[in-house]
This record gives sequence, C-alpha cells and structure tokens, in this order.
Amino acid sequence: KEGYFNANNGFVQEAVFDYVHVYDSLVLVEKDGLYGFVKAENGEMVIPMVYDGLYDDVGESEGYVLVGYETGEKAGAPAFKLLDVEGNEVIFPEGIMPDSSVCEGVLRISRKLTDEEWQQKESGWGVAYGLAKPDGTIVHEPEFDYVYEAMNGIVCYLNNGLCGHMDLEGNVIVQAQYDTFTGVEIPGYSFHSDYALIEEMDRYVVIDKQGNEVFTADKLQGNTRFSVDWID
Repeated sequence: KEGYFNANNGFVQEAVFDYVHVYDSLVLVEKDGLYGFVKAENGEMVIPMVYDGLYDDVGESEGYVLVGYETGEKAGAPAFKLLDVEGNEVIFPEGIMPDSSVCEGVLRISRKLTDEEWQQKESGWGVAYGLAKPDGTIVHEPEFDYVYEAMNGIVCYLNNGLCGHMDLEGNVIVQAQYDTFTGVEIPGYSFHSDYALIEEMDRYVVIDKQGNEVFTADKLQGNTRFSVDWID
C-alpha cells in the first residue's frame, strides 16, 4: 500500500492506496483498479475513485485534470473528461471530447468522424482532432488527423501524413506540407526556442515560427551522408 507526506504542512496520508502519484495541488490515487484524486494538502477526496482506467496524458496540469474511463463501445476505447482541481467538469460542445492534458493554456480535442467523412479521408483513424481552451472554448475545430502538445507557443498537427503548425489561437501558420515519416507518437517537428528541426526522407529543414525555411541540407551529397541535430 502507498501513501504520501506533504513536506509543506506536515500532512501524512496513511498508506491505504494501491498506487499514489503526486502532481501539484492534487494526488492521483488508485485502489482496486479505480482511480481518483485527493487534495495534496489534506487528503480530501475531490475527484471520486470511479474511473476504471489510467491512460496517457491523464493527470493534473495547469490547474486542470484529465481523467479517462472506458466507454463500453469497444474494448480499450477510452473517453475523457476535463475537470478543474475542485472536481468541476469543463463542458465542451456536443460531440467534442477533451483528448489531452492542458499545456500552455490549450489542449487537444477530438470528435468522431461520420462514415461519409471517414470514407473521404486519405488517412486517419476515424477521429478528427482540433484545439481548445481549458474553459471549453474551441479555437480550431477538429479537422486534423492528429494534434500534438503545444511547445513554445506553437502547436504542430498531422494531416494526410504531412505536418504543419498553428499558434495557440488556432491560426494555421504552416499548412500540412512536411513529410516527417514519424508516427503519431512522435511530433512531426517541435520548436526549440524559435526554431524547429524537421527531418524529411531526403533532407533536413530548419524553420522559424513564421514558417520561413532558414536552413536546408540534403541527407545525401555525393558519397557523404549528412546528419543534423540540435546542440543545446
């Protein structure tokens, strides 16, 4: 069994849970396969232990909590709710579901495609992704194959196998045009400070936030194969 100790006020949560993970103001707790959240300062239960799955991105971030649960529609298909740290649910428009933790004041959202939409798509998984504020305001309607976590004020997205990026207000800066040949698990490109390094099949590209290509290099030049990487 697991518990925790709050070094700020001396509160001790007795070891009664099967699993404990401390975030900021909240602590994720699990017992008998069900998950919930208690306040770190006093152990008060604010999000009941009724959620039967722990999925990627579930946890507290920027004053909000993403919780996952089984939909019952098919095995392993999670649904998500976004709650504030007092346990109040953020309401999104009908048919739209939160799909990531809050990062830099925004989060990924998703909706199911209709059968007709899915048949017309060149790629994807029957789900469209977009961007929202944590108060439920939609800043970009779900239309992409995937949306990545915000980094340095930029949100990268994937559509038809190509990557582009938008700002935190959902304005598309670069249309999907870079073939990074990476899967959904790895961002097509991500911004380190003001620049992103993009690796395509045959070349490297460095772009700024405005989408200007400031550096390119072919991977193969004559008999020499070039490799480009960040130096921190």
